[in-house]
Amino acid sequence: MRENERLLESLPEIAGSDRLRVDSSPYYLQEMGPADGYTTNEVYRAPAGMTADEVIDFYVGELRGEWEYCFENIPITSLEDGEIQGFVKTATFYRAWSGGTAIVSLNTDGMVPGQAGSFEIVVDHDSYRNFCTGEDLR
Repeated sequence: MRENERLLESLPEIAGSDRLRVDSSPYYLQEMGPADGYTTNEVYRAPAGMTADEVIDFYVGELRGEWEYCFENIPITSLEDGEIQGFVKTATFYRAWSGGTAIVSLNTDGMVPGQAGSFEIVVDHDSYRNFCTGEDLR
């Protein structure tokens, strides 16, 4: 988990954002197996008036060149009628290094237009999967 914390420390921060919490969680590739790795999540409150696209644009601008990246639009579905009400844009950054493949996932589902929103940065210094290409890295 310390490597994940170092990775988080190396990332730029948006001026005026507030760190709300940091936590780590194990992940398992087999149901009854030992933990295969850990992700570390850092949640921030974005500056007032900042949009999800602006959060993503900041990180793309800061990490472009050192990291490859891709975007995903995740549908927001109504629990009442199953209708798609919109999309949440996420960005995943990845790069190979001597210790494996590091990923940084930027989740903006807490960014609600017109409100002070939150976003989450999830890192894994040694990911088992490239989430942009779907390639299994182990």
